[in-house]
Amino acid sequence: LVKPVDHERMRVMFKALLYPHNLGRAAEVVALDDDQGTLRLIDSILAKRGIFVASYHDTAEAVARIRKKAPDLFLTDLGLPGIDGMELCRRFRSDADTHGVPILILTASPTRENVLKAIALGIGGFVAKPFNAKELGDKVIQTLKLSTRRT
Repeated sequence: LVKPVDHERMRVMFKALLYPHNLGRAAEVVALDDDQGTLRLIDSILAKRGIFVASYHDTAEAVARIRKKAPDLFLTDLGLPGIDGMELCRRFRSDADTHGVPILILTASPTRENVLKAIALGIGGFVAKPFNAKELGDKVIQTLKLSTRRT
């Protein structure tokens, strides 16, 4: 732990380490969605699973944060203002600094076309909106575990 201790990070980290259904290590997710309610829900769900969430509703801020310090996972909505979420994922995959960051997509429309594009980009998967807490938490943990094995 780095002093001064961020008590919220410490609480989340203990959940990651102490509960067997969680990851077993500290992890950070950058979540991007234009809906503040969705971001609060993601934060609440993943904090219970021992994962710290840096939430963004502004695409430029999320991209700047990811370039500054790569998270363990990027969780993004497809329907973003200003840029298509799939195009944002394509840009991350073609950038040397961000190409290895695991990505999960949140969407209300997991169409066949989007699924095929995601597979081509090596996206970790989709979580369909509306999502339930267990489904989202399990998918994030599964994706983080798979990405750890590949590195």
